Amino acid sequence: MISIQQKPSPLHLAKVEVAQLRRELQLVRLRNKELEEQAGLDPLTQIANRGTFDRFLSREWLRAMRDGHPISILMIDIDHFKRFNDTHGHIEGDRLLKRLAKAWSSVPERACDLVARYGGEEFAVILPGTTSRGGRKVARDILAVTRRIIDPMGQSLTCSIGVAACVPIKEIQPKSLVSLADQRLYRAKAKGRDRVWAN
Repeated sequence: MISIQQKPSPLHLAKVEVAQLRRELQLVRLRNKELEEQAGLDPLTQIANRGTFDRFLSREWLRAMRDGHPISILMIDIDHFKRFNDTHGHIEGDRLLKRLAKAWSSVPERACDLVARYGGEEFAVILPGTTSRGGRKVARDILAVTRRIIDPMGQSLTCSIGVAACVPIKEIQPKSLVSLADQRLYRAKAKGRDRVWAN
């Protein structure tokens, strides 16, 4: 008995082509994400990413240690962001992250300062050559800018900020200063949010 192979239907061929296009699109997206990460940008907010933050801090830490200058770090967290996402959805949450990243990036006035997305709704700022007092001033300015942003329900947004500063020495690692700023951030949240904590 001779078997006759059936030709695939046009509909079947179209489905195969669509599946292949989807795979190719997924590969392009992954490659774009890799390129953005290599470029040091957070894909969503288009500001510095965590990798850039770490590299920048290491470099500025060594420079500050060599020159005997202070360095300040701010850790920032959007207050009640999970509730915002649950209420308004992740698309609105992403829009909010973009707006805040843009607003916060405009606060430090010097080219040597860095605002980065640290992870999730947490952001960080590195202020080379800046004392605790200077760090607190920038943090208060970020707080003020945040309060001027209104959410879809007409509510003013808030954030909590932890500030830590020191003159680097060999015995202290940069991550210790980040950890201290992070502890102060959580102290600010524990004290009622919408505030700067620096001691």
